[in-house]
Amino acid sequence: MRIIKKKTNIDFIGKRRPALFISSVLNLAILVGITIFGFNFGVDFAGGTVVELKFDHRVNAEDVRRRAQAAGLHDVSVQGIGSASENSFLLRLGGVTQLTKENSALAETAVQALGPIKFFHADLDNGLINFRAEQKLDPEQIKKAVETTGTGIKEVRSLGEAQGGGNDYQVVVSGMADRVFSAMRHGMEKPDFIVQRVDYVGPQVGKQLRNKGIMSLLYAMVMILIGYSINDTIVVYDRIREEMVRYKGKPLPEIINIAVNDTLSRTILTSGVTALSLVGLLIFGVGEIWDFAMAMLVGIIVGTYSSVYIASPLTIWLDERAAAKERQAKTGMKAKIA
Repeated sequence: MRIIKKKTNIDFIGKRRPALFISSVLNLAILVGITIFGFNFGVDFAGGTVVELKFDHRVNAEDVRRRAQAAGLHDVSVQGIGSASENSFLLRLGGVTQLTKENSALAETAVQALGPIKFFHADLDNGLINFRAEQKLDPEQIKKAVETTGTGIKEVRSLGEAQGGGNDYQVVVSGMADRVFSAMRHGMEKPDFIVQRVDYVGPQVGKQLRNKGIMSLLYAMVMILIGYSINDTIVVYDRIREEMVRYKGKPLPEIINIAVNDTLSRTILTSGVTALSLVGLLIFGVGEIWDFAMAMLVGIIVGTYSSVYIASPLTIWLDERAAAKERQAKTGMKAKIA
């Protein structure tokens, strides 16, 4: 099967220097972008909370985002999933609990207002506040005092009297999912949504996954090196070898041009069919699925491009380098004889 029925005569090699310049600029831009903006890690790698909500009426992502921001969730990310008629959305928030360094300090001040305390410790990762009061306190008063700081409280546990004197208490702070539910129910007698799922990833687990993911990516890059285009590159190189036998004495750039043009139809067909399999994922996929499909598509385009403008010109560079070394060797020999 041939996509291009007539033989082409495109001067690919003649454009190798502009292509090299463009490749260098793009690579530099990518490195600068990574340095300035970093990676956009998902909840799995950065830690946080994902809540899936399904509404009982027609609503779009902007409506959901506007409602969340009006209730104080300014750092929420909203993404529609499935078809528009499903009215399902993913809401992402950083963090697992509502306990932060700032509101834990406010909570400590609020607890101290109830009576003297001997120690106060806030576990930010797990959303727990442990403290010891010199006198017995009412758990309900503790809950109301901490809630005045804007922190949601799930429960307050009385741990009994301590051996060294005083009474121990533990405050369990609500998760970020509860904050989402409260924000989305704000001003309503009855919620207009149901919760489909809630996923939590702690910061420590996310950090471990992120580090392992980066190392896996580096190992994979080293192992596959040329990547997707290795098969196409082998085909082009094999055709160059055949054409060198057929056109002995012809300059190498011309032979490479002939080989690339001869395999152009196959290259377009192979890459096109592979890219075609990603169309459905790009149209209907959301979230990580869409990101994966787009990364695959970029890989196909770059892989095809590199077979023509990176691998083939590299052959010319190696040939020119070998010829230059041979000339230097001959010049050195003549100098010694003279």
